[in-house]
Amino acid sequence: MPRKIGNFRPLVLIINIYYCSVEPIPLPDDGDEQRLSGPCKPVFPQSFNRLSLSTWSLLWHHRLYDIVYFDHHFESQFMRLKDKVAIVTGGASGFGEGIVTRFLAEGAFVVIADINLNAAIKVANNASCDPECVSAVEVDVADKAAVENMVKHATDTFGRLDILVNNAGIAQRRGPMLDVDEDTFDRIYAVNVKSIYLSALAAVPILQAGGGGVIINTASTAAVSPRPGLTWYNGSKGAVVTLTKSMAVELAPDNIRVNAINPVIGQTGLTADFMGGEDTPEIREKFLSTIPLGRMSTPEDIAAAALYFASDEASFITGVCLEVDGGRCI
Repeated sequence: MPRKIGNFRPLVLIINIYYCSVEPIPLPDDGDEQRLSGPCKPVFPQSFNRLSLSTWSLLWHHRLYDIVYFDHHFESQFMRLKDKVAIVTGGASGFGEGIVTRFLAEGAFVVIADINLNAAIKVANNASCDPECVSAVEVDVADKAAVENMVKHATDTFGRLDILVNNAGIAQRRGPMLDVDEDTFDRIYAVNVKSIYLSALAAVPILQAGGGGVIINTASTAAVSPRPGLTWYNGSKGAVVTLTKSMAVELAPDNIRVNAINPVIGQTGLTADFMGGEDTPEIREKFLSTIPLGRMSTPEDIAAAALYFASDEASFITGVCLEVDGGRCI
């Protein structure tokens, strides 16, 4: 599907001013092609054969040759998820919204899956991409039928599935472990842990049939360096880390990579719960004092990590649980 690719076309149009009617000259041979930067082999429009010898010399000498090629192949070289299809749960806010925004900017087709459908639609409508590149669907990730419908929505809308981001989660309000009631405990584990089981049941067969794919789970630094007062939440995220590693081993023969991101506390809808129900400058300072780089994580931080895991640059990375934490877990 066509996409806007920035402001590089004017450069090519300027170069094309130098067209002339001299005899065609041979294009560079294979040996010359190997001197080009970038991973792809160049493919030139036929009209480039009409460049004058002096212009070819100028382009080649100054490496402007690559600008012509750059425009022709910008999407494949610089959009790291071009035409990949991704589901992002919890995609209507916080880290999930950051991941959605970055994936769309990198050329993916994205399903924003969230329990708050209106918020998901709003994110989709505000996305800086062609409307047909993004879709919203309502999902309770702890409900099997809803998760199955989410995956079906992705395949019906975009034809396949390449990337699943299990980002949806809920927090435990900071407080004594024995004060957490059973319903709250069950909900924490249903949303943070059971959801990964349900999404695997629905999505893994699709990924297997497509020859592979990527699963990214949002865990937490709470799984690695737990804070007191969040015991049951900590345990749920510890389960996510273990599941990630086990899934990575089991699904590797199917060319499905599974990794996790461990964010430190960030400015999301869960921040106040982590702080005990109140987000004050004094409480925030206590949290920040444990982070060597001195700030909370941002949706952009988490999105950058998710992009790496989802991209071909991480094709040999699986079973990794990456702390994005400003040094919190050192």
